[in-house]
Order: sequence, then structure tokens, then C-alpha cells
Amino acid sequence: MKLHYRISLWNYFHYAQHGRYALWRSLEEVVNEIYLSGYGVELWPSWGEYPIVERAWGRKKYDLFDEIYRERLRNLLKDKPSSWHSGNIYTFEENRRQIDTASYVGSDVIVVHLRHILTESLDNFALARKVIAYANLKNVKIALENGGPENDASPLPILKNVLDQLDDLKACIDTGHIYHTRGNKPQSMKAYVDVMKDKLCHLHLHDYIEDKERDHFMPGRGLIRKKDWLYLLRALSELDFEGAAVLEIRPSPPLRIAMETEKFFNYLLQKI
Repeated sequence: MKLHYRISLWNYFHYAQHGRYALWRSLEEVVNEIYLSGYGVELWPSWGEYPIVERAWGRKKYDLFDEIYRERLRNLLKDKPSSWHSGNIYTFEENRRQIDTASYVGSDVIVVHLRHILTESLDNFALARKVIAYANLKNVKIALENGGPENDASPLPILKNVLDQLDDLKACIDTGHIYHTRGNKPQSMKAYVDVMKDKLCHLHLHDYIEDKERDHFMPGRGLIRKKDWLYLLRALSELDFEGAAVLEIRPSPPLRIAMETEKFFNYLLQKI
């Protein structure tokens, strides 16, 4: 088992939002910095929608899933580990555009939420089956992520049903989302790992604190217990997990976050 760390562009967005960069750098500069430091990258498609980026670039938004960026992205990402977080999409055509981009540039996974593939009701799987079948043709995995603070109640029964119904749908465990919900129902790392591990191909790693306005802390700096991290790592070891471990963490220099997180998990791996 090996954790293959990737840094989400989400980290850079929030780092920039908090005034850490006087001017924003180009996509190429950011991604090459990540790769030269030994990490993979997870792309956030709405690059440019954040206020500091608007000021620096003089544009409101652009969508990296747009066909006009594919050649640029292919040259940038060629032969390097990359994945994507889905945009806010709800139709097959929108999903197909994302899959086509990921396939063309050589990315392996698109992480989605329930609303991206189940748009009519939670028991209507027609869209999801069509999306997953098309992704399979393009050699791209669709990984369903457990929900975040927008879920007042635990989505675990829903996630289990969806994963059971859709054979080729993969899973992405988001560690902070397990705990950071607006509701008061207790969440459990063990429960989520046990339900999702057989489909697991991807991780989103961050910690949490009991503050509804703040989330996505560096692992080991929040309230997730050591024994819960160890339970996850033991499950990954049993699975001989070889997927990506993506860091989605708010402000601190993104590369420093990556290095300190790697040290934290290397320490824990010695305990399993």
C-alpha cells in the first residue's frame, strides 16, 4: 500500500483568497510547482472564479472542462498523475464533456457528488448508468464522494444504496466530510470506511474542528482521533490501496501542507 499524494487546486484558491499572493500565477506555474515538488494534481474546473483571481487576471471565470483548453492541459499534464473534481453539472452532456476532457488529457478519476449523477431522485439511476458506461469507454473512473456540510443527516445509507446499485461506480472517501456536517448526528470513520472500502479508488484528506464556518484543516491538526486515522490506514493496507490521496486543505502554503501531511501519515503508517 502506498499513498500517492496529490494537491488540489482548491488549496491554491483558498490560499489566494486569504491574500497570500499579491498576484496570481498562471495555471502552468502552479501545476509545474506541484509536479516538481513530487506531487500529483487534482484540478478544480472553475479556475478563475475567485475574487483575487478576477483582480489579477481581469476576467470573471473560465471552465477548464471547455474544449478550448484541452490541448493546453494535455501538454501540461502529459504523463503526470492528475484527477478532477466535477463542476456543478446535472446532465449527461455536461458529464460527457467532463469525461472527454479527463480522457484527452490523461487524467484517471473524476470525483462527483450525488447531485451530479442523480438529478431527478435518489432511486433513479438512469443518468448515472449512462455516465458511468461512457466513462468506462474513455478509461476514466467516476468516484462518488461522501457529502459535506450541506447534508444535515448522514448520507451513508444513501451512499451504500447507490454504490450497491451501480457496479462500476467507484468511491472517494472525504475524511473531513464524515464529521463536518450541519446536523448533530454522530459520524463515524469506521462506518464510512466499512461501507465504501470495496469501491474505494480515491481519497480526499483533511481534518475538521467543531466550527460550522471553518473546515478543511491539515490532518493531525483537528479533531479526528488518531485511532480513526489508523482505522482508515489499516483498511487501506488490507486493500493494498494504490489510489490517489488528494489534499483539500485551507490556507497555509500548499506545498508546506503537503510535506507536513506526508510526515504525519508516515508517522501513523509506522503504527499499523
